[in-house]
Amino acid sequence: MDYLYLYYFHSLGKDNHKQFLIHLRQHQGDLFATFEEFFSSWILEIFKGENVLFYKNLFTSLDPRAIHRFITFNEANQQKELRKTSYAAHEKMQEITKAMLKEIDQTKLAVVDDQQLELLFRLLIHITFSTIADGYRHHCENGEYDIQKINEEFHLKLNWLQKGMETNERGNH
Repeated sequence: MDYLYLYYFHSLGKDNHKQFLIHLRQHQGDLFATFEEFFSSWILEIFKGENVLFYKNLFTSLDPRAIHRFITFNEANQQKELRKTSYAAHEKMQEITKAMLKEIDQTKLAVVDDQQLELLFRLLIHITFSTIADGYRHHCENGEYDIQKINEEFHLKLNWLQKGMETNERGNH
């Protein structure tokens, strides 16, 4: 994955981060409600917005390792490869991420510390990216976007993570 893609993606994402933070505050720090609402609006930009070709190229080329690089943009070996301009953007991104994490109401989550919260946040981002990538792959195979199906798949994954997949003895969730 070219680091130029990474830089451009983070440049495009500045407004998205601000919007995410606004949604997070509107939902009083409810991480899952925020991801639900944000994804529903962001997906329209991803699949129908002015940068659709960039996003399509980006998300169709993502594999699990590439997704991990986007989520863990702060690894030391990556920082060495980034130019000063992209490193400055990275620093700003880290500040925004820290601000987001501070706004999350941890009492609604089964996390015991900030490290677990960050891990959950990265997992939610991974689910978001992989769902978008699956949507683009479906488009390549079938020639159409099904935004409703992509949205439903994301919400199903989010629900599984939030409420779990185990059933009780009666077969209920």
